[in-house]
Amino acid sequence: MSSQVMEWLAPSIRKMLGSSVNWENLEEIRLRVNKPIVFQSGQTLYSLTKAGRQCPISAGYVITSEDLHRSMQLMTQNSWYAMEDEIRSGYITLPGGHRVGLTGRVVLDGIDKIKTLKYINSLNIRL
Repeated sequence: MSSQVMEWLAPSIRKMLGSSVNWENLEEIRLRVNKPIVFQSGQTLYSLTKAGRQCPISAGYVITSEDLHRSMQLMTQNSWYAMEDEIRSGYITLPGGHRVGLTGRVVLDGIDKIKTLKYINSLNIRL
């Protein structure tokens, strides 16, 4: 499972994962701009340092906008518009059935119809 998910993450994030993550029990990876990366295994939440060592969330590697942007490029295979319907729904589905929840600024088409989601600032990868 690790290789399936790792290929969709920015190289800077991929580099720190290595053997520090127990992929068998991992349920979520949370990437939020200007916040530490968060991993959830059952009820346990933790983060990783830039060097890839497990640590409390408060001491974890802080996700940059470039990390998030690069991860989105990989997840959409540089074709944002091909995934527009899914993005408009607030998630994308990666090969292997992994779902990625998205948050950002909603652009409306009229009063109540979502046209697109811009300025993505958070990805929640559900494994």
